Order: sequence, then C-alpha cells, then structure tokens
Amino acid sequence: MNLIYGFLKGLLSVFSALTPLSYSGHDSLFRYLSFDLESGGYDSILPLTVKLAVIISISYFLKKDLVFLFKGAGSLLKNNKENSKELNLLYTVFAGGLVLLLMIPLRLLLKGIESVILITACGFFLSALYIIHGMRVKEKNLKESNESILNGIIISFFKVLSVIPGISGFGGMYYGGLISGVRREYAVKYAYLITLVWAVFSFIYELILNLSGGFVFNFGILYYIGFFLGAVGIGGIAVYSVYKAIESKKMHWFIIYNVGIGILTLLILVRG
Repeated sequence: MNLIYGFLKGLLSVFSALTPLSYSGHDSLFRYLSFDLESGGYDSILPLTVKLAVIISISYFLKKDLVFLFKGAGSLLKNNKENSKELNLLYTVFAGGLVLLLMIPLRLLLKGIESVILITACGFFLSALYIIHGMRVKEKNLKESNESILNGIIISFFKVLSVIPGISGFGGMYYGGLISGVRREYAVKYAYLITLVWAVFSFIYELILNLSGGFVFNFGILYYIGFFLGAVGIGGIAVYSVYKAIESKKMHWFIIYNVGIGILTLLILVRG
C-alpha cells in the first residue's frame, strides 16, 4: 500500500499544480476521512520528482516563451533597455515569483487550518467561482498582453491564497490575469511561467535541504523511474487539457468537479 499512497499523492500534486484544482483541498479531505496519503512512506525523493515533473511539463509547452524570458534576462544583464517587451515579461514573472514567498510565513500563520473541513469546502466553491467569473469576462475588454510588475503581483496574490485548503493556486492565477485585463491565453501563460519560477525555487531549496540532511529512499530505483515517467505524463496531460479547454471555451468540467467535490465535502461534514 505504501507504493500506491506515494504514487497517488505525487500524481495528484502534479495535476493540481497545473490545473484549476486544489491539492491542499484534496489532502485536507483525505485527512478528515483518515485516509492520509502521508502515511504511505512519502520520502524525500518523491517531492523533488513532483517539482521536476512540473518544471518539465511547463517547459515543454512554453519553450518559445522561455527563450523570450532568457533573452530578457540577457538584456537586463547587459543593461540593454531596447528589448522592452522581453524585459517586461521578465519583470512580470519574477515579480510574481517574489510575491509567492509570502506563502511561506502565511502557511506557518495558518497552520492547522487544513483540519477545518468547512473551510476546505468553501475553498472548492471559490475555485469554481474563479472559473465561472473568468468565463464571463468579455474578450473585447481584454488586452493581447499586458506585462508589468503590477500584473505579476496581482496574479501571484491569488496563488498566495491557495494556502487555504480547497483554493486552487493555478485557477487563482488564471483569474488574476483576467481581472487585470489580460487575454485568456496570456493569463494562462503568465500563470504557468510564474508557477515554473516557484517550482524551480522550491526544487533548489528542497535539493539543498536533502543534500545537507541526507536523502531518504523508501522505494526501489524502478519505482522512482516509473513515478517520474508517470508524473511527467500526467503533467503534460494537465497542461494540454487546460489549453484545449481555454481554446474551446469549455472550462465547465473544472467547474463541475470543484462544485461536486465541495458538495461532497459538506455532506461528509454534515454526516460526521
């Protein structure tokens, strides 16, 4: 069972990080039902693999944007202000990444909130409202792109709120992009790029901790290889499904799921 617990938690974490769903909400619900995925021997390698899968999945779909981002970094180092569009994208993404650092003290401040199942249910409903309101934003009121430090801050602010169980970090960032006036495809792009920056930061941070404290291996090498391939695969499916949903303007499946899991959470709470 340990193998299954670790595998399930990892795949759920990857998929939730890249779609308008909430891993923390699911984890809170599982804990309330005494189905704790942490009890499955979730070692120090799997969290690193999850973040690596997120990095690879986003990098694959946003290759051109990453090149653009690196060009902006090069222009900044050379103090070349002619490539303003590249620099603005860089400022947007990294300003958003810095705002996400607020999640660290906020998690400590709200420690124990995951046990309040009513908050988790409300979080799921809010995730659904993000998508519903986002679908109602009129395309004519949105700009093709709007890279700025302020936009990066607004987008990431909604990600910070995802420390509350049930609230989707990616869904919040997508919504933040829309209310700041950015077209849907650009709102998704900014959300993924900021998620990428955060994933890289988290990966490096956890890698340093493991190098200094020692890695903990609970499974065999074949398990890790299988998990890595599965995580990258589910990450690719997640990003692809989001882009297809936005392209076809059919985000209703994410709404149905969030509302459904929210209602289920309330029913479980009422029945005790």
